[in-house]
Amino acid sequence: MRIFLMLIFIAVNGLVMAQPHVEHLKTKEVFSLKDGIYVSIDDFKNNKPKSPEEITKIIDKIKMENPDIDKPQLQIWGYASGGSAYVSWVSGWEYLAPEKRKGYNFNRIMTIGSICQFSYYALEYQNKGLAQDTDPYLKELPKNTRRTSVKATQYIIDLNTNTIKLLNTRNIQEIIMKDELLAVEWSKYKGPHKEKKYFFLKKYNDSNPWNFNQKKLNNQSINN
Repeated sequence: MRIFLMLIFIAVNGLVMAQPHVEHLKTKEVFSLKDGIYVSIDDFKNNKPKSPEEITKIIDKIKMENPDIDKPQLQIWGYASGGSAYVSWVSGWEYLAPEKRKGYNFNRIMTIGSICQFSYYALEYQNKGLAQDTDPYLKELPKNTRRTSVKATQYIIDLNTNTIKLLNTRNIQEIIMKDELLAVEWSKYKGPHKEKKYFFLKKYNDSNPWNFNQKKLNNQSINN
């Protein structure tokens, strides 16, 4: 048990890649995330993370209900520390069922609101002339392979549907169309196409604040 909790502690404190600075967005109310571990997205949505003691009780319960399991495993959704939130996610998981997503790879949630945003960073490497992606924490690369650059893939967390999707124009439009006023603005938008998804991501969060633990949060962008 102690070994398992130690592994969680190491994952939480040692596997987070450096994230770029982002500009603070205006909020109507100061909001603070409670430190702890998110077992599920609901823990995050309600700002009610689990303490290490609660995690121990959950694992003990799993062991009691499954005596044949020698080392019960608990998949962690994310965690919060020092006012920042992190989600465990790997590029490609959007195509896998939740029960098949194994391991830890924590990414800082840069924008928090009804629609959250984070970036997954992977190292690109060259092997026999072919560009490929690999896990950023992989210590040993295949033979004759060299790292070339870091690739960032952006994702959104839709707290209304409990889903994580790629941050692209199509997925943002799907969300915006559920808001009649924003849908009209979307059709009349004449700004840069590349900025459209970011512009309406913020507009949606401003118009549809999420209620974290009975406290309104219009939109919070986190900066180091």
